[in-house]
Amino acid sequence: MTCPGALPRRSSVTTDGQGSELVPLTKRRPGSAAGSDGAGSWIRRIGVPTEGAPATALGIVEQTADGVGVDYWFKPESARTALEAVAYYRGHELPSGIEIAPPGVRVVYAPKRPPAPSVRVRGDEKVPTSVMFIFDCSASMFERDFPRGDGTTVRRLDGARDTLVSILKQPSLRQFRGVGLRIYGHRFGQNKKAEVQLSKFANAQRQKALAAGTPFAQRHPGADVELAFPSEFLDQQRRDEMISTLGSLESWGFTPLYLAISDAVNDPRPKDERRRIIAITDGFNEQGGVGIESQVTAKALEDLLAAHPKVTLDIIGFGSEFGRDTRKAQDLADMKRVAAHQGGGFYQAATAGDLLKRILKSLSLGKFEVVPSGSSPTDAEKFELENETWHGEEPPRSAAGPQRRSKKYDVRVVEIDSPVRPSMPIELEGARRWSCIWNAPATRLNWPIATTIPTASSTCARETRPPWMSG
Repeated sequence: MTCPGALPRRSSVTTDGQGSELVPLTKRRPGSAAGSDGAGSWIRRIGVPTEGAPATALGIVEQTADGVGVDYWFKPESARTALEAVAYYRGHELPSGIEIAPPGVRVVYAPKRPPAPSVRVRGDEKVPTSVMFIFDCSASMFERDFPRGDGTTVRRLDGARDTLVSILKQPSLRQFRGVGLRIYGHRFGQNKKAEVQLSKFANAQRQKALAAGTPFAQRHPGADVELAFPSEFLDQQRRDEMISTLGSLESWGFTPLYLAISDAVNDPRPKDERRRIIAITDGFNEQGGVGIESQVTAKALEDLLAAHPKVTLDIIGFGSEFGRDTRKAQDLADMKRVAAHQGGGFYQAATAGDLLKRILKSLSLGKFEVVPSGSSPTDAEKFELENETWHGEEPPRSAAGPQRRSKKYDVRVVEIDSPVRPSMPIELEGARRWSCIWNAPATRLNWPIATTIPTASSTCARETRPPWMSG
């Protein structure tokens, strides 16, 4: 015996194989009084329609919390009977043959509820993008004056490091072609006698180089910039290695910020790639008495950025130096001009929470929400672009079977650094999956695509020992 693979859309027609149409009966259960059924069920005659047919020759189709189900007994009066059940689904007729013989069979038809509708917003894939983080480990990062936002303060290094680790754990970073990390001021410092001092991190590197028989290059603290991780796709192993490296850093040396940015701009990258550089620092560019070959001025950096139009630079500053040192007014003006030169900017973060939000905005790692059409801004749950999916409610049902009523929603992109809040109206119904593209440069949603989510097949079972034969 087989069962229809779809759900009935209207009254089904069943025959006994001899052309006799089976007509619906008054709604009642076998053996019950007429009209005693609850809402959402109906009865159809199974077998040739004859006056006064016994109740055991009726079938029950019932609406339940789990969906429309069928559970009934067929009791042929005499010989084997061939029947055909026909389900109507979206304009199609789906027949299923059923043959029964004395003493009868019980047929249970449990159709699966269609999956809930879903929405996913993918990142901007039309223009490949990479991001290079530049992380400050200068001596001033040792200061314990960085507010967490919960009333406590931590060392600047710890607050900035924890924030960057949180960023690296964002699944949305997988939308980038490459993610890299440059560090400065972490290996070489100077004591009061102007003697170069190696940090624990540098000593570990030196021991590793000696063991491998390779040279260890010692640099002036004003040129202490290291490409710890070239810009590559950020898989789980690479993310873990980055986080481990960040955990081993200590505040130590100078602030060769412009040299680190210059090196990042000069990285060899594909010509079609848009690049974003995000520098996290607690102070102004400071290279000490480094040689002329390693000195980078604000003007030189501006000229370099002008030659690389696909590079955007954001400098995110935190720490008290940016607010209280009036002697550095020109340095601050230079820093703002350099960052704004290519469409980026200089931003200040008062707390660790502000730093996190600012980096997320620089990355354009926005989120999206799905809300009823025309509703005002709400506290609706937010979902990450590219990696998370919104799931709606399962389709409601009525006495007539599954109702695939469509509902109107707005898909909105939020938590982005833009005064515009892109929105796209859509209509959703059960078993529908919507996907669209977030075009960050144009600040809009593109290419909505709707597909049908496959529904698991219905289940059928039959039992050959009827209740009237029990005992």
